[in-house]
Amino acid sequence: MSQTRSGLCHGIIMALAFTHAAYAQRTTGDISGTVTDATGGVLPGVTITAVCTATNFSRSAVSDAQGGFTLPELAVCVYRVTSELAGFKSVAREVQVAVNTVAKSDFRLEVGAQSETITVEGVSPLVEFSDKLNNNVDKDRIDSIPLSGRDFNSLLGVTPGVQRDPGGGFLAVSISGARRTSNNYMIDGISNNDRYYGDSVLNQTGVVGVLATLVPMDAIAEFTVQQTPSAEFGVKGGGAINVVMKSGTNQPHGTAYYFRHDDWTDSPNYFVKKSGGSTTPVKNQQYGGTFGGPIAKDRTFFFGYYEGQRLAVTSPYQAQVPTPAEIGAARARIQAAGLTASPVGENLLKFYPVDPAGTLTVNSANVANMSTFSVKVDHQVNARNLVNGRFFFGNSYQSAPAFVGELTPANGPQDMFNSVTDPTRIALAGFVWNSTLSSRSLLQVRFGYNRISQTIDVNNKIDPASLGLNTGPLDPADFGVPQVNLGNFGYIGGVGGYPITTSPTETMDLSGSLTQSRERHTIKIGGNWQTGRNHSVRNRARTVITASGGGSFDDVDTLVGLLLGRFDSVGRSFGSTSRDMSQHSIGLFINDDWKISSQVTVSTGLRYDLNLPLREVNNLASNFDPSRGLVRLGAGLDRLYDIDKNNFGPRVGIAWDVTGDGRTSVRSGYALTYDLPDFKTIHSPNTTWSGLSARAGSMTNPDLGVYSVTLNGSQAKPPDDRTATCINPNAAPTGDFVCVQPGVAIFGSSPTGAPPFNAFAIPTDYKTPMYHYFHATLQRELSRGTAVTVTYLGSRGRDQSWFRDINGPPVGASFSDPQPARPFATQYPTLAHIIQLTNDGKSWYDALQLSFRQQSWHGINTQYNYTLSKCEDYNSDNSRGRNDFPQANNPYNPAANRGPCGFDRRHNFNVGGVYAIPGGNHAVTRGWEIGTVVTALSGRPFTPNLSNRDRTGQDTGSIRADCSASPIYDFTNPEKFISNAAQAFATPATGQLGTCGRNSARLPGLAQWDLNIIKDIHLSGSARLQARWEIFNLLNRVNLGSAQSTNVRSGLFGTIGSTPDVDSGNPVIAQGGPRSMQWALKVLF
Repeated sequence: MSQTRSGLCHGIIMALAFTHAAYAQRTTGDISGTVTDATGGVLPGVTITAVCTATNFSRSAVSDAQGGFTLPELAVCVYRVTSELAGFKSVAREVQVAVNTVAKSDFRLEVGAQSETITVEGVSPLVEFSDKLNNNVDKDRIDSIPLSGRDFNSLLGVTPGVQRDPGGGFLAVSISGARRTSNNYMIDGISNNDRYYGDSVLNQTGVVGVLATLVPMDAIAEFTVQQTPSAEFGVKGGGAINVVMKSGTNQPHGTAYYFRHDDWTDSPNYFVKKSGGSTTPVKNQQYGGTFGGPIAKDRTFFFGYYEGQRLAVTSPYQAQVPTPAEIGAARARIQAAGLTASPVGENLLKFYPVDPAGTLTVNSANVANMSTFSVKVDHQVNARNLVNGRFFFGNSYQSAPAFVGELTPANGPQDMFNSVTDPTRIALAGFVWNSTLSSRSLLQVRFGYNRISQTIDVNNKIDPASLGLNTGPLDPADFGVPQVNLGNFGYIGGVGGYPITTSPTETMDLSGSLTQSRERHTIKIGGNWQTGRNHSVRNRARTVITASGGGSFDDVDTLVGLLLGRFDSVGRSFGSTSRDMSQHSIGLFINDDWKISSQVTVSTGLRYDLNLPLREVNNLASNFDPSRGLVRLGAGLDRLYDIDKNNFGPRVGIAWDVTGDGRTSVRSGYALTYDLPDFKTIHSPNTTWSGLSARAGSMTNPDLGVYSVTLNGSQAKPPDDRTATCINPNAAPTGDFVCVQPGVAIFGSSPTGAPPFNAFAIPTDYKTPMYHYFHATLQRELSRGTAVTVTYLGSRGRDQSWFRDINGPPVGASFSDPQPARPFATQYPTLAHIIQLTNDGKSWYDALQLSFRQQSWHGINTQYNYTLSKCEDYNSDNSRGRNDFPQANNPYNPAANRGPCGFDRRHNFNVGGVYAIPGGNHAVTRGWEIGTVVTALSGRPFTPNLSNRDRTGQDTGSIRADCSASPIYDFTNPEKFISNAAQAFATPATGQLGTCGRNSARLPGLAQWDLNIIKDIHLSGSARLQARWEIFNLLNRVNLGSAQSTNVRSGLFGTIGSTPDVDSGNPVIAQGGPRSMQWALKVLF
């Protein structure tokens, strides 16, 4: 038996020995309290019964010798809680249970007949008595606040401690200073994590910033974020984001809705208007319905939904294209030289549009078509056993112009070179069994499964051989018009690195828990087994051609080169990158909530995680060992790195009811969590700066038959076209141009990669990254329906993933020939960059969070949040190291890379709420509501650098600039938001490092006010018609996006040319755009 299998079996045996129950991702809350008599003496033996008012499901407990009781693991519902004891009057009240919270409900019984019941008015608790730091968005706010695009992740923008990029997009959320890939996404407690990328499965974006699939807002009962994860949560070490779906009830209920967004009421984008344009054309339709009810009253219930979206938005831009005169001049020059145009060049030229003006307005729309549905069933088998199951499915197609560079549209269908997802398909399923073993014991078993399948490709499958281009062996999946970079004319063919296939990524999780109440202790024990799998293909086999007239960038010279089939460079990657990955994880935990007194509860817990190394099922992976070089799995290597067996994560916390009346709480807690990196961190991180090089990763190392070939001309146009020399891989290795002849193999009959190659390494003692969380919270109810919360929250990331080049030349080496100066130049002369994944990363986060909550207070249900925070780290990303690695001034001194986190925003103020306007009984004046979302953020940081101009000798491609003065910001001026850029930043001397720190400059922030007006019209019975008018960026404030260039030598440095919605790839719909509006009709019953 292999060591990997032995480790897995060993872990399973440990789990079985520890508990027969498995681990549960929590979707429930607790009711806890103390029962006393009229004199204040405690009453043991009191029966406490909680009945869900929607389904009549019930749970009972008996108060202990100190009068205390706990009803654990209650589903989200409004419960009628009754306390009964012979010789005393019964007391009943309604209690709202929310996810991950402890609702405090004390009872005082009076002597009298038990049949006599005293009903106490219940209120939803605003003060929490859990040591964990939870933030909930309730159903009323979910239903009523304005959310463009109906993305539930937008709710993160109205919770404290969460940093979400304006506009959203891919990997856009950081919680409590953790990385964007560390979040633990769940739907009804079922894992919603994409194990490959580290984003969510449902509500993940597609080819652009538009969601590929989503969960409708009308189907969500509650949205919760736990900033300090309890011992129940594992695999991911960041905040737990849980979406709790609605369920069926005894009363049939549902909605039917239609949301529409057209551009006729929108304002033009600031930058489009500035260039003479008008409103961005957009049409977004979202429609669907929900329905739930009983199958068998008080026993079996169902709930389901469907939502569809049809979006088309166009962001017109100008592209330079050839003119008939320029093409004529090129043909004349070819004829005068006694040459003949190549069929290859003629075929490629046909794809370029031609316009006498030399420019063309590109109107290729972003298209997103999505359909998603779900069904959920709850069934009470008997008084002690409850089961439920749910299934989600989504399917979408998206198409958008390439977001890299200036894509020239095809001469014909403008979307021919668009990037597309065809399709994105997701599925999520879950099953839960709850068994009440006794009034003091509850068993829960849960199984979850999620799957996402996606291919991002170019919108054509033309065989390049049909164009006369013999680019070598090519799988039909890699067909497509090559990416042709034609001087000043932009490029055709779409992104050369496509297709990217991630199909599928799957996660299975078997989990559960056993909860027991013993006197003052509530003990929960459990564990989980999770496996993640992925099939990935990233061949990068489509050819990339550059034709710029021998580097002259003269438009006619460029066209001459294209027509003659004489290119400045041609490159592609070879070898199959089809990989099948898997990883197994086991987690065990125990937690004890000890109620020391009626006012103080101490929580202690411990979690243990055992994560097996990521593996490729066919052993198509390797690792670089300094003593052995590249070693393949199954051929001298058992695993990529050793199993980390020391992942013990303690938890401890306290909750104190200071005044004993449930109005003031002091809470504090500490948690150590472990964060399993996403697959991409090891499989395919972007760690090398050279554009055509195969990405260095453990599964694309050069010993696996994956390599790139690039042929380069001299980059100097000969005086006479007839004297040009051509590169022929079989004969002439050098020349002025790469000359392509119809049918002739461009890269030769047997292409091979030319060393030196890039390689990837992981130390054998690689450890699971960790986070330490700690908080102290004071919460006080000011008056009925209002409360204020003050929290200090800190986190420290340790053993975080950090990339370094262990074969980088030292500072001062020759930048024209760095290879001899590499540390392994003698031992491994065929290797260049050796990118090592280490545990050298660290992070620091400290925050003051202030929240003011109004609930059912004079018709207001609103929360106001302000977070003052500071986040620093060595790098902010697990796998997209290309963004951080080139700016690491010294790969052997990680601390020199310490700077603000990439998502650091010092100030974050937000408001999310609704106001029910008093209207009396008149049909015209009643039923009005106003919902609002207010967001005000300070700007995120960036690093001033010199892109592709490393003169230090380290061969990194980019270096940081010199900082010679403090930047002066003018965030009202997008043409010069750093007013003293020329004085603040400079070019370092040759052989010297830049003095600027990482992320030492700042971008503008964002401020936006969204508003909606809602009118409910009574139809009959419980049915009503709802009309909504939603306005986003009501004041039409100009919000500036990302810098056009971070290169201080560029004329665009210090300038901004876009808004956040455009930056996210979701113009108008996403946050940060101009004022826009949408209209909606709903039928609710």
